[in-house]
Parts: sequence; structure tokens; C-alpha cells
Amino acid sequence: GRFREEELLIDPESGDHLGMEAAQTESIPRVDLGSDTKIDDGIALQEAMLESGKVEACFARSYFRFTFGRAEDITRDGCALAAMHGAFEAGEPLESILERIAHTPAFRQRNFGD
Repeated sequence: GRFREEELLIDPESGDHLGMEAAQTESIPRVDLGSDTKIDDGIALQEAMLESGKVEACFARSYFRFTFGRAEDITRDGCALAAMHGAFEAGEPLESILERIAHTPAFRQRNFGD
């Protein structure tokens, strides 16, 4: 959501507005397991996620699942996932990455027997 300094408090039972309170933006998101690094706001969270290198891999897996309508199989799909992840890391534009996927044989042919 958008940045705000205060948040509206609402009674979960009645839905009545209870007032305003300072927004609490601090968290320990554990972007890396076992990390207790405190994050102050959404911008710091975004930076931590990007620095971890996990965003590109997560996007590659999620887009693969959406595009191919199935969960990835590392043995069968590892090369495609690695290529997509590598393209992100190399700074290729998202448009060209998505276009490249659309031109793969796996995208044009689906095996519904799997």
C-alpha cells in the first residue's frame, strides 16, 4: 500500500472505528533464514530483498508456474529456470525475457499427461 504515518484502528467484531495510531513499519522479515536484521520501512525491505538475490529466482519460479500451468521440475526445467534467472541478473529488460520464454517449444506445446 501507500506510505502513511498513521493507520486507522478498526474493531474486528463491530467494524467501528477506534481511532488512529502511529503506523508501525519496523519488522524482522527474515529475508535470509536466521537473519535478525531489523527493517525500518518498505524501502529498506525492498533493498534487502533485492540484495539477497532471491527476487529474481522467486519471480522466475512463479512466472514459470503461471506460464506453463504446472510446478517446475528441476531435472526437466532447471535449464529454463537458470536461463531466466541469469537474464534477470544480467539486467535484461523484462519484456525480452518474457518474449524469449514465449518462443520456447515448451511454451508452444503442452503435455497435459504430466
